[in-house]
Amino acid sequence: MTELVHKNGRVEIRPLPDGRNAVSIRLSDPREFTPSPSCETTYPCDLIEAILNAKGPAYVCDEILRDQSPQYVESGLRNDIFGYITPEALRGKRLLDFGCGCGASTVILARMIPEADIVGVELVPAYAETARRRAAHYGLQNVDIRTSPSGQQLPDGIGTVDFILLSAVYEHLFPIERKTLLPALWSVLKPGGVMFLNSTPFRWAPVESHTTNLPFINYLPARLTHFAATRLSQRMLRNDSWETLLRKGIRGGSERQIIAELCAAGEE
Repeated sequence: MTELVHKNGRVEIRPLPDGRNAVSIRLSDPREFTPSPSCETTYPCDLIEAILNAKGPAYVCDEILRDQSPQYVESGLRNDIFGYITPEALRGKRLLDFGCGCGASTVILARMIPEADIVGVELVPAYAETARRRAAHYGLQNVDIRTSPSGQQLPDGIGTVDFILLSAVYEHLFPIERKTLLPALWSVLKPGGVMFLNSTPFRWAPVESHTTNLPFINYLPARLTHFAATRLSQRMLRNDSWETLLRKGIRGGSERQIIAELCAAGEE
């Protein structure tokens, strides 16, 4: 067994007879929220360690399952994308996976559409490097991972693309980034192209389940929402600033809001 030590916990990796690894998490603070405390994976120890260093122990298995469980991200992408266009329409095209994180959606797209070129863009350098290592693990040749210079800019020389995907990304953008990046992304989309925004929490849902799991705070102003989130949520948010909560995704979006942000910059 291999044990990886992190300041917030430990990750135990146990080889299985079939060549996979069983992964289990032990958090230093058992009150800390973790979506998945254990999983099985084909990932080697060094890739698991890269995910640990990038995401912390609480989200190691969740991050692994995003890619390796067909019922997780892959199922959503198949339904959300292929519900509008056929796989054939993506062949030979260039698709931008914006906010690709540690690369789960990117490698899934690359496997689903091997004839397409997939460009992943990520703001956090550690996430982008993990995405590159993930693509290398699968030997994918149709993946290009790039790092954004800032939260309001696309990488230089990104070129034009046929399709754009923001998968569980919009809610993590600051308000100014939403107003800046959506028009910037639209500007690199070829005529007739499609921008997909999926898995973004509805801004006006009765329960804010994404970040706090609290009811009614979607209807409160920022100051009261911050107070409620840090005092009442069971997800250990007490020390989080409002900016940290925004980056974690506490404010979702709506169709009207997204269209308004595009139209405000002169896009239709």
